Amino acid sequence: MTENLSESVLNLVRLVPVDKDNFRECVKLPTGEDHRHVAPNVYSIAQAQFIPGSKSCCIYHGDEMVGYTLYELSQEEDGRLKLWVGRLMMAEPQRGKGYGRATLQLLIAEARQQGCVEVGLSTHPDNFKAIGLYESLGFHATEMDGDEMVYVCPLQAG
Repeated sequence: MTENLSESVLNLVRLVPVDKDNFRECVKLPTGEDHRHVAPNVYSIAQAQFIPGSKSCCIYHGDEMVGYTLYELSQEEDGRLKLWVGRLMMAEPQRGKGYGRATLQLLIAEARQQGCVEVGLSTHPDNFKAIGLYESLGFHATEMDGDEMVYVCPLQAG
């Protein structure tokens, strides 16, 4: 689905590593009440320091920061690579504009480029908007992990 990302998707968002110049803005992004199950960005940024292979990135549309993501490449016991999206948040006023979809499409494309066999993530079972987005991109529920449902998007070799 994302092998041929349209130029409009590629230009919709870009990922910029969290650094000394953008982290304050990132931790202040407004989440709103419907993000009650998402860890604060400051926690995720700190957590990234202890996850080997993780990337902690601000999501930009043009020059405007619209969200945050934390993801990692990991190798399974059988040697296969997997990309795990630990956090994906859009600032409250930026939701519904396609930035989450575009970000996931970029991450799926990166996973393919890295030779990953799947992309995984998890969400609270009542996060219906996010679940709809994930399923529209090819993710399917696999199991409960604590109070979150795990979703996986298998990637075809190629």
